[in-house]
Amino acid sequence: MIVINLLSNMLLGKALLKKDILKLGILTAIACYVIRNTVEQGFSVILLFLACVLLFWHYSKISLKYCFISLSIGFGLKFASEFLVLTFINLVGISTDEVLSNQGMKILVSYMPTVISLLIYLDNYKKNINLLTKKDKKSNETNKKVNKHIVYVLIFLSIVNLLIMSFMITIITTRNELYKKSELIVIFTMISSLLSVICVIIAILFLNKCKKIFQIENNLIMKNLDQMKETIDLLRVQKHDYMNHLQVILMQITNGNVEAAKKYILGMAECSKNSIAIFNTGNNYIDAILNLKNTKCQEYNIDLTACVDSLLEDTNLDDTQLSSILLNIIDNAIDELSKNNKSYKYIHLDTYKENNKHNISIKNNGRMIDDTQKIFKMGFSSKGNNRGYGLFYIKQILESNNCSIEVYSDEYETEFNIQVPIK
Repeated sequence: MIVINLLSNMLLGKALLKKDILKLGILTAIACYVIRNTVEQGFSVILLFLACVLLFWHYSKISLKYCFISLSIGFGLKFASEFLVLTFINLVGISTDEVLSNQGMKILVSYMPTVISLLIYLDNYKKNINLLTKKDKKSNETNKKVNKHIVYVLIFLSIVNLLIMSFMITIITTRNELYKKSELIVIFTMISSLLSVICVIIAILFLNKCKKIFQIENNLIMKNLDQMKETIDLLRVQKHDYMNHLQVILMQITNGNVEAAKKYILGMAECSKNSIAIFNTGNNYIDAILNLKNTKCQEYNIDLTACVDSLLEDTNLDDTQLSSILLNIIDNAIDELSKNNKSYKYIHLDTYKENNKHNISIKNNGRMIDDTQKIFKMGFSSKGNNRGYGLFYIKQILESNNCSIEVYSDEYETEFNIQVPIK
């Protein structure tokens, strides 16, 4: 049980200390002694498993369903290993009856799989395996980001496997008629082993998908932070320039050159008009994004405009999420238009309220998108490898906040339309 708990603990991101696992091992040994001396074989396996789950849940404070899944994988691997060892012994020429009648052989069949399980644990000890994220350990919200049905599939397979294990142990220990049909035992052994392997494969795929999504989220947060840093640096440069301009104007006025000061101010205004459009919508985040992206747009002769009739307040989206959405869509539009040879290129942002929803519309006159649904699939991109995660993550954010996103595209214009419910 210590080994099984170590495996389960590894799957749950090492939530328990080693001393807690030792306590669990002792408590499980006591529970095993009591249950096996008071309940029939077969049923005792189910009760023992449930007792282990409850004890693990009590010490770890992790969601019960994740404790159930991780322990069922540990139990399933141990059970499958035992029967594979037993099958190997049978192939050597030692019958199951000889094993069951010999205490030494029974210990060998039991502890060889335990050693194998321990080796699996040691091999994976340093790997960052985790069915949960840190923030989800107390909230049960993990599957908003990952397909929640995977968890229920694992639970179903675990229950089926547990019932098969109980049935098999009942057959062997009671020596009933089914015990004489060795081919039946082999079939059930194969089914149980297969279910255990399937559970492990699904869990690995689940973990890999979780890691990918969390990595995408972290990358996008870092990207947003870098872009906010660029915005702050841009504002600092502008502030420095304007302080210099003010000093020049002050010197001219002090020296009585009022006309020269006027001309200097008008020249500054014209220069500002031609070089950078200062957006002042009332929403600091939108302003920062538009001003930052306008500088980049000018490099590629892209006209960035905005009509902000809604400041996107009273929504479930926080400022970081809103920034991620706008930055990714506008960045994609800039990437597309930067390769386009059109004489006039534009990106236009609209925000307005309609039918108790905030509407965000981002348009550009780049190439037509052939498949407007495929672009939201994880890893899909026309820009090369290790791309295609931004729109996937945006859709995850929006769906988790009851928002929707639709894309309309033809040869003239592409529009991303997002609807965000008002609180």
